Amino acid sequence: MAISLQSLPWNILSQVLQKLIDGNQVLYNDGASGLEQKANNFAPLLYTCRSWRYMALQRFCSHVHLTIECNQHAHLRSTLCNWPSVIRYPASKYNHLVQDIVLDVDFKSILNGRASQILTNDKNLVFPAAKILRVCFVHMDLEFYDLDKDLSSLSLQFVKDLKSKIPRLRNITVDYGSNYEIGNEKYFKPFDNLLNYFFRSSESPTLHCDSLAANVSYIAPPLTHLKLVWNIFYLHTIQLIHNNASTLNELSLTFEHLDEIELLVQNKKGALITYSNLRKIRFSCWFYLNYAEAAPTTKALAPFPNLEEIYMYMDYPFKDDTLFRGTSYSLKYVSLNANSNFIDIALKYKIFGNGKYPHVQNVRVKNIDNSLVRSGAPSNDIINFALSISAQPQTLNIDDITMDNSIVPLVLQSNNLHQLQVLDISLAPLTLQDMVFLLQHLPLLTDLHSQISGLGFPNNVNTDQHLVDHFNQNYKLLNKNFKVWWLDHGEGKDVDLIAKCAMLLAISCPQFTSVSVKTHLPKTYKQ
Repeated sequence: MAISLQSLPWNILSQVLQKLIDGNQVLYNDGASGLEQKANNFAPLLYTCRSWRYMALQRFCSHVHLTIECNQHAHLRSTLCNWPSVIRYPASKYNHLVQDIVLDVDFKSILNGRASQILTNDKNLVFPAAKILRVCFVHMDLEFYDLDKDLSSLSLQFVKDLKSKIPRLRNITVDYGSNYEIGNEKYFKPFDNLLNYFFRSSESPTLHCDSLAANVSYIAPPLTHLKLVWNIFYLHTIQLIHNNASTLNELSLTFEHLDEIELLVQNKKGALITYSNLRKIRFSCWFYLNYAEAAPTTKALAPFPNLEEIYMYMDYPFKDDTLFRGTSYSLKYVSLNANSNFIDIALKYKIFGNGKYPHVQNVRVKNIDNSLVRSGAPSNDIINFALSISAQPQTLNIDDITMDNSIVPLVLQSNNLHQLQVLDISLAPLTLQDMVFLLQHLPLLTDLHSQISGLGFPNNVNTDQHLVDHFNQNYKLLNKNFKVWWLDHGEGKDVDLIAKCAMLLAISCPQFTSVSVKTHLPKTYKQ
């Protein structure tokens, strides 16, 4: 029985629309301009039937950016982040459709009462469906402010006024950036109080503090998400991490240096700090760092017993297995920057291998090479290291600018890739013959990211007809799950070669649907 789209419930239609928008990434995949193009591409839905218009409005009006300006004639600016640029900005308000709110405000306008006044003056400024709020503090200069006022009560009043505008608010994130420095220590307590007022009743209180000068001494109730700059000379930040260790779900640290990195997992007296609820950890740095002269953390207990996701956008900061200790059965996602030093540590402490992580499904490894500090690892070492991390990965991403098609025999020799669905080796120049070998060895593979360097078949298979006959005879059902081939890097691609390979893959892979090429192709090839 045929079912028309019009007869489907609106929530099902909404999911169809979202799939259409997400599926358009093959056509529009160049960052912010691509996102704008997506919105513009679906803008005509506003002028169809009532159901489609409502669904489009839901997408275009879901995120709003509010700015409270700090000046003598301050006012509130409101912008719908996803509104199509090809359509005039709506005169009528769609506040009832907003789900996520970003608010830019400065501490000064809160302390002088101007921010509360702006909120209360607009009686129509209510977001009845919004549950997520991100508050960003900007434009700071508090050195000469009159300190005689009751600053804490003014902070509390602002939070009350703001929450009255978002009655279903559940999750709050506070961003306190590097351009925001509280100039007088008498402001520290009012600012702490302000954060406490914000986080009260929040199901997922999150603090992003990207400044070394952040003087956040104590936040209550306990935080679930925390983003900080690690610097041992700002002890209040270390104390903030320790105070919230038992409740944190996610911890993001940007390292200014690696001095006393062991204080992340033990205090000054050597007592272990346990992050019993931590599920996700992110490490990054502002620049390549030299290792600090700190002793390895040799405690037998595991500081991260329930860690599920690791994102390492820098050199591994420890000298032993501290980060991975006790995570064998909890870890699910591993994203690592690697070099010879880290590989040596992993081998010494037997961090990976022998099916140690049966639940890790997603693996990303990047070969980092900075000659000013330390060199990267040989390509084959990086590949073997990546292949050893998970017992049965579903997604494998190896980012190595020195990689060539020698990865193919290494993959073919591995015996733990029978569940692999996505293989991202986008810097590896493969031949079509290499791709055939991979598709034969990886029966569940749906997506392959690579470059193309040629056909790679014997000289007697050199014409188009020979190639078609060869595939029909030898690879009639090469891989029944393969769908998309991604060519992510490189300009000046051989368009004829790409098209030829795509046609041959279509002969032998019944689910193969598309090639995504990040370059300008003639319209005929896109079709």
